[in-house]
Amino acid sequence: MTARRLFAALLLLLAAGAALPADGVDSRTANNNINYAFSSELGSGVYELDGRIMQVYRLPMWWSLRSPGEDRPGMRFVMPVTFGFFDFTSRDVLTGDLPSNIGSFSIMPGLEMDYLWRGDWHFIPYAMAGTSFADNADDGWLFSTGVRLQRSTRKGVVETLRLHELSLAMVHYRGDTPDDRFVRIRQGIEWRRMLPVNPGSRRWVPGAYALLDVVPDPPHVVVDGDTAGVLQFEAGLTLGLNPMPRLLGFDLPRIGLGYRLAGDFPGWRLVLGAPF
Repeated sequence: MTARRLFAALLLLLAAGAALPADGVDSRTANNNINYAFSSELGSGVYELDGRIMQVYRLPMWWSLRSPGEDRPGMRFVMPVTFGFFDFTSRDVLTGDLPSNIGSFSIMPGLEMDYLWRGDWHFIPYAMAGTSFADNADDGWLFSTGVRLQRSTRKGVVETLRLHELSLAMVHYRGDTPDDRFVRIRQGIEWRRMLPVNPGSRRWVPGAYALLDVVPDPPHVVVDGDTAGVLQFEAGLTLGLNPMPRLLGFDLPRIGLGYRLAGDFPGWRLVLGAPF
């Protein structure tokens, strides 16, 4: 089996089953910091909202418009697309009980500017706006803006990515539900190592990451009086190929699995693409 086929098989396996919460683990990851409208911000994972389990799959899509230079910033068009399935678990795949419709959907096109700073740092302000739809819930207009500072360094075969980010996400509901927002301060680090083994023309690139989120202004979602901590920590593993296989003109995303500690709401997260 070629590396491309094996990676595609791993991607399908994770999409079908890796998002299952472990036995005895509450899957309501960061419930006070998510409703369906904010699922694009938190990424792929398993969440419980008002007693309903939702699996979220976020597809990171972007196009480079120009590369950053000394005299001008780089520019990227981004368009994350998020699908959510209510009351559906990976066990349903084995029984053939698949969802007949998408429980939630959001799309948020936007623009990122990429400014080169000293020490190989990239200063990246961004803004996105879009819409969300959900089954039996108010639809909403979504807005997200923020700034991140990141740097990638390489020492031998190990690449290290550091991230510092401040983000603000808002939703304006088209029904009677009050508008909502949340603020997040994120610190992240990722290590990736290109393995010397070369299956065909591609090389495996395993990685590990850690995230520390500070959420001083969470959305107004409360279930059973439980709370998600203001400080939240996540760690996980990722796997990719160099170069990545392509499908319909796009690079397939890296895959991974992480675990988040978030007060009363710990849980697993499926990683598609970059972990942050």
